Amino acid sequence: MDIDKKTIWVLSNKKRIKILKELKERRMTVSEIARDMKISKSTALYHTSQLYTTGLIEKEECNKWIYYALSENGKNLLNMKNKFRIVLSITFFSTGSAIYSLYKIIEKTRAEYWERPEITVELFVLFAALTVIVLSIEKLRRVPHSLYL
Repeated sequence: MDIDKKTIWVLSNKKRIKILKELKERRMTVSEIARDMKISKSTALYHTSQLYTTGLIEKEECNKWIYYALSENGKNLLNMKNKFRIVLSITFFSTGSAIYSLYKIIEKTRAEYWERPEITVELFVLFAALTVIVLSIEKLRRVPHSLYL
């Protein structure tokens, strides 16, 4: 399963994550999702349509009802191996950002650059990226060794 910008945007909402977790248990209608999550039907419909457009859930029409269920991509996303891949991808992205920021800092080694007391954008990105790397490594350390394959 490829994770693109749209999928990341869809997964950035807590309600959509909760819908995915609800659908992991069983297929549901929009009314059931709205009732279980205590949200309006229109809100539930909006979130399910966003999940549907990214291919994380699928529709199944039965008589007058439309049921939503996890698609294969949705099931794979909730699988531990894909969580490992996501954390690994974030780690590589953060490492690249850290290297680029360090390069920009080294490139600006003029004396007036170091005399400024304020934190530059490059230093901020470097420290943020290093923080993400450390947190990702800590998260990867907890992944069972069987998932490294």
